Amino acid sequence: MKPTNPWNSYIYLHSTESSQNTLEKIYTKSFGSLASQLSYRNSCTFMYYLMHAESFYKQAEEAPLSIKPILYFYGLTQLVKASILTEDPDYPETTSVLAHGVTTRKKKKQDYLFLKDEVRLQKNGLFHHTARTLFKLKELDKERYTMEMLLRRIPEMGHCFKVLRNGKPAFPLKEGPDAIYLSSEAAVAYHITDKRLAETIEHLTGLETAISDGEKIIMKKESLSPFSTAILSYSLEKKEYSLPAEKEQLFIMPELLTHYLLLYNLSMISRYETEWWYDLIQNRSTNDYIYITAFMEITAWKIPQLIWLYLSERI
Repeated sequence: MKPTNPWNSYIYLHSTESSQNTLEKIYTKSFGSLASQLSYRNSCTFMYYLMHAESFYKQAEEAPLSIKPILYFYGLTQLVKASILTEDPDYPETTSVLAHGVTTRKKKKQDYLFLKDEVRLQKNGLFHHTARTLFKLKELDKERYTMEMLLRRIPEMGHCFKVLRNGKPAFPLKEGPDAIYLSSEAAVAYHITDKRLAETIEHLTGLETAISDGEKIIMKKESLSPFSTAILSYSLEKKEYSLPAEKEQLFIMPELLTHYLLLYNLSMISRYETEWWYDLIQNRSTNDYIYITAFMEITAWKIPQLIWLYLSERI
């Protein structure tokens, strides 16, 4: 179930003293004797990023759908900047990391479908800096992503695709004492062997896989994190990992970055495609309305929760 208030945990960082102590614990692991100096320098900035993010999200809860994407996108970027500061105490070191790092194509006035719309990654900017800093990803698999590709990677959106498009459910992973297992069902659906699927997952994640007793060990539990997993998805509602329902969805994309791209595009639509946007909101002529509103409800609580999991891991 989604949390009633994902911001409850953040209250413990709403003082300079608490923020400094938190950053010092984190910095000590990487910067040793410099931790005290760096945490003193960054404590206010860290706290203000988090407080500013909360303001955006809480305003979005009260705002009409027409401007929600803008508020959620800028709230997300504030959370991202706070997270980056735990890894990169000199952020922002150059102006190249300040741009969004994503572009959208010009919208078609007729027959435009949100699910088919695309975003394209740029070489510099906050998106790539986030990928490199928080997820240690030097590059991603693709340069372009459709909205459908991204939405399908969010496990809580699975029911929406199942109802509206008869979509296949993702393959849940069975959790054991020390490892996470995947049945042969996924390999059959992908039309590849268990061995080949294990090799593919190992290649994409860099983590060791093995096959045991008819079930595939994906990786050891301590190697997994709901925040940083980039191939598997993690449902905070069901508390389980899953593998995409289709082989084409096996690409590297941590969920935080998925939300970043979706919210960026929706915020651009809200700002610059006003006619199409209000027509969708008021007339609800296509299923785009359902996909977008379902996603907006999910991102409102899941991103603050994922970021808190990340900060908790760092501490």
